Amino acid sequence: MELAETKRNLIWLIQLVLIALLSTYIYSSFFVLPYRKIIQVALAAVLLILTIWELRKQLVTQDLLIGILLLSSLLYFRFVSHAGYASITTGFPIICISYSFGLLLRYSRLNEMLFNLFSIFLVIPFLYAFLILKFSPEGLFYQISRNGVGYLLVFFISFQLLTYVKQQKRYIPMIPVFGVLISSFYSQSRTGFAMAICLLLLVLLYNVSKRISLVQSQQGWKSKILWLWVVVGILFLIGIVNIIWEMLMHSRFNILGFYSSGRIQLYRQYFSDLDLRTFLMGHRPDPENVTKWHNTYVTMLSYFGAISLVFFLAVIVGFFRLLKQSWMLAGLMLIWIVYSLPESVSPFRYGDFLIIPLLMLAFPPHHFNKPIFPFLVRERDVSI
Repeated sequence: MELAETKRNLIWLIQLVLIALLSTYIYSSFFVLPYRKIIQVALAAVLLILTIWELRKQLVTQDLLIGILLLSSLLYFRFVSHAGYASITTGFPIICISYSFGLLLRYSRLNEMLFNLFSIFLVIPFLYAFLILKFSPEGLFYQISRNGVGYLLVFFISFQLLTYVKQQKRYIPMIPVFGVLISSFYSQSRTGFAMAICLLLLVLLYNVSKRISLVQSQQGWKSKILWLWVVVGILFLIGIVNIIWEMLMHSRFNILGFYSSGRIQLYRQYFSDLDLRTFLMGHRPDPENVTKWHNTYVTMLSYFGAISLVFFLAVIVGFFRLLKQSWMLAGLMLIWIVYSLPESVSPFRYGDFLIIPLLMLAFPPHHFNKPIFPFLVRERDVSI
């Protein structure tokens, strides 16, 4: 009994450390947080250590290989392809969060209400800034760019969505997703707003489909009541689509459309500078001309060279594998895939919070499944 209680307390502690670490990124979007990187690296290390300790009996060789791969990619980026211009303190917390959360989704049961509360806490400061303070971003939103608002919100809310979907909950709370949509609209970020729309529609379809499945499993008067809920849900969906259409008509899409000449010019510059060596090894662009590629796929080629093609293949295969498990998980991966076209959401950025756990779910350890700590497994078997 005491052992089970200790285990529950440790899981709670891990989740609280994770939320505290994520909160530092939210807080630093509005204010200058003293010693931010030191705090984030320290919390990330604590999170990783606690997660490994908690899951030590379940961890297998594949988990170890994934951890080594993530760390190696960060070191390659820092000391080879972008030597002298990359920061470990920026990338290390990102990979620790993504890796730890992926392990927790694999082997543990997370508290969905805790992440739901976190998602509400996530959108409140942005809604307050836009709706109460009437903040109108002109290129910048406090400490981040206007594109960073939707980018942060979409990938931070993925913690709630992945937790609910992985545990096959019948309903995902809609309030946080609405908050993401409204904040992305007011941020004037075309990409963020478009992805927020996709996210909202995805969650709506998930909730309606779960309700329909519940209807089909019921009989008699319960079935009639549930069918009424389905009709209400469909009408609600139609209403939301109309609201989204009105928002689109008053957004920057109506003025600028989807085309971005600046991004097209960046892509042309990258491929014009490409040769065999830079393709194989990756390369750093001239910082006076390019600070960000605004495309995840180009960014990964710049960071890691040809080895990025293996990752791209893993994403494609992973998408179809997830489609067999859950269309919702596949839909979330599709959002990452599409978001990666106009923005650099990975690697060592917030997009990792979504793509790394999804890939870990898409490729469960069927082959490299030997325990990392076999003596602990034997000890567990003996105790049973």
